[in-house]
Amino acid sequence: MINRALLYRYVISYEPYNFKGRLDDFPLTIEYGKKVDALRRTHRAYLWAGDFSDTIGASVNVNGKPHSQYTVSANNAGKRAVTVANPSDREEIVCKVEIPHAQQLSLVTPEAPDPKPFSGDLRVPAESAAVLLEL
Repeated sequence: MINRALLYRYVISYEPYNFKGRLDDFPLTIEYGKKVDALRRTHRAYLWAGDFSDTIGASVNVNGKPHSQYTVSANNAGKRAVTVANPSDREEIVCKVEIPHAQQLSLVTPEAPDPKPFSGDLRVPAESAAVLLEL
């Protein structure tokens, strides 16, 4: 659900055991949520304050089939970000991401928020997400 919050710009809501638990009941979830929030703060212009366009402006395929868990947003200069989530709890996915007319892309993730040059296929670990930023 935290990756869904990242995809659709939701505020993260932690609800352990349908409001019958405590936040310390799931420390890994809390830690990942903090990383996602930090990523959104760092890349706010794209991921939080940018124009959200659902899946318009890019395409993502996994094993030659359309992948449904991605979104596109753009900063005020029109540069796009494509956020891809992997819902699998077991396997990495390898994505082919097409962003028409994009020239230079950088990769950021909740685990590695500093932009790194990107080209090629996008590898997204199980239960994680990745963001391609158009520079």
